[in-house]
Amino acid sequence: MSTPLMAPRIDFVFKALFGAEQNKDLLLNLLNAILSRKEGELMEKVVILNPDQMKALRYDKPIKLDVQARDEQGRWYDIEMQCENQPAFVERILYYWARTFGWQLEEGQGYHELHPVISIVFMNFTLLKGEPRYHTFYKWREVESGDILSEVAQIHLFELPKFKAEVNSPESLDNLEQWIWFLKEGEKMEQDTMERWGPELIEAYQTLKKLSRDPERWLEYEARLKFFKDQISMQHAHYIEGREEGREEGREEGREEGREEGREEGEQLLEGGLQQAIRTIAKQRFPRMRSTTLALVESLSVPQLQKLLSQMLEFESSREFRTVIKRLLEVEKK
Repeated sequence: MSTPLMAPRIDFVFKALFGAEQNKDLLLNLLNAILSRKEGELMEKVVILNPDQMKALRYDKPIKLDVQARDEQGRWYDIEMQCENQPAFVERILYYWARTFGWQLEEGQGYHELHPVISIVFMNFTLLKGEPRYHTFYKWREVESGDILSEVAQIHLFELPKFKAEVNSPESLDNLEQWIWFLKEGEKMEQDTMERWGPELIEAYQTLKKLSRDPERWLEYEARLKFFKDQISMQHAHYIEGREEGREEGREEGREEGREEGREEGEQLLEGGLQQAIRTIAKQRFPRMRSTTLALVESLSVPQLQKLLSQMLEFESSREFRTVIKRLLEVEKK
């Protein structure tokens, strides 16, 4: 029986595949495929940066990037894999681009030293409802003439659900289409299919198999999947509970009370689900974590729990986990 594979479209797996120094040849090939460079114009070198270096100032909103890189010409790349749609997602993309663009300059440098920032966002959902293409590309253009104001802003969006591949003829796909198919359905692919593609795709497949055989990474992967499932279930339960309690009441007062009770119960369900998800991941990642540290989770509000859960896979130690909780509680007191 063959070993099950992780899905490359899960952000945790995507980052392990393309954000690791030993895998930068994979990132280089992916970027060249996206940018459609001709032979002789291909990017030859890419430096993978530590996205955590973009530490926010005291009053800035902190951000977490999946993969950040820079090429030999100084262009910066922000590469993201997004598993679920979120409110104001387009604004978030623009904010990440702007932060990366502004992060280039240090004190004393001139604006002429700024390089283009190319944002590349893969989405495991449909964002642009009326757009049939899976790949859309944006620049700053004048509305009437179409003239480009500047090359510094470039954003590529890839909506994976829109990509349709001919399963029986994978060799007919170009390099970019092969990568998109791998990101969308890599965990379902067979060895013989991959062997008909280029060496980088074969290497990506072998790297995925290696990641999938790592017990610790598999635990993190399952925790990540559980998080997404819980998010969907809790959002649905919250909506249904709030709606059903108030639906059949005959009087306006009864309807309002029912809706309020539904909202309160929905909040309780959401809070309990978030706490359970955090405990599960914490126990898997830090088996020796003290029970007193886990108990602090019960003191957090729903927004705080959501913020903590979004960072769970990034903590390096139980001490960091405890520090973040205490920081959230201190902010609440203020």
